[in-house]
Amino acid sequence: MEHRPAVIDKETTRVYEGWRNKYAQEKERCSDYDRHYAGPPGRRYSSWLDARMVGNALKGLAREALVLDSPCGGGRISRGLRSRGLRPIVADFSPWMVKESLPGATGGVHLDAMRLPFRDKAFPASVCFRFLHSVPPVMRLTAIRELGRVSELVVLNYLNAISTRNLKRFLFGGKQLTKRVTEPQAIAEVESAGLKVVRCVYKMKFFFEDFVVVAKGPASTS
Repeated sequence: MEHRPAVIDKETTRVYEGWRNKYAQEKERCSDYDRHYAGPPGRRYSSWLDARMVGNALKGLAREALVLDSPCGGGRISRGLRSRGLRPIVADFSPWMVKESLPGATGGVHLDAMRLPFRDKAFPASVCFRFLHSVPPVMRLTAIRELGRVSELVVLNYLNAISTRNLKRFLFGGKQLTKRVTEPQAIAEVESAGLKVVRCVYKMKFFFEDFVVVAKGPASTS
């Protein structure tokens, strides 16, 4: 099946680039990013579960394999990868995030997730964590295709619509959380980008929102 590049209109591009550029310039937000997860014990445990989930998704990858972490945020996922004997390459549009993530990483790159500056199949694996829900659907497809192009295996984080957190808000009248998807919806999106889904791995099914779709990228055309 042929997958044509997504057509992204100018307004969608403008909105995305506005969000991207604002995020990249917020130095204080970048420096405080990981402190949020390194604070109370509950947050530290949640962050540990995130790293465990991604590690389980990459189980079987050769020791010392290069893994692209894009966008890397504050580097907490990369540090988890390093603790498992993998070699993360941290990448983000924010130079501050790359700087925060570099300790313990093999290298860092400033880039746009929509246009990755790497050759086809440059990495055995890549991870995209806490990013897709922030961008418009058509741009998610572009980002997923790019990761599939440069990686043999791709780990994509989604937020689950069926979770205890969402149920509590629904039952007790809290503000409804948007940008959540079901597992079938996430799988359909990844496959529509031309990748082959292997499995899904959960942080803690139904209790926490986070889960990842593990997929294989298409064969190189170069």
